[in-house]
Amino acid sequence: MLRSNKKNLHPVMFGIYEDIIYHHGAGFRFPTSRIDKHNLGILKKSYLIMHDKLPNRIKKILVPNKFFFKKNMEISEQVYTSILHNPDFYRFFIE
Repeated sequence: MLRSNKKNLHPVMFGIYEDIIYHHGAGFRFPTSRIDKHNLGILKKSYLIMHDKLPNRIKKILVPNKFFFKKNMEISEQVYTSILHNPDFYRFFIE
């Protein structure tokens, strides 16, 4: 089946397929995917390359870790709340 989203909140999660099936992605687990782990790896490499050049106050803010995925969790909760309160929630993704 082909992904038919016109709006994508994430490259893997929150997908509409063939304008029929909704796939939340993470469901009841920590919302992360291979693409997120790949992007985190790139972020860590970039962080290590520039680490010595950054002021200490910036280093504390930029430490890559599991909180990198906090955005996915927030989006997941927002979409789930929309599902519970709006039977036409999927229209957001396809219109």
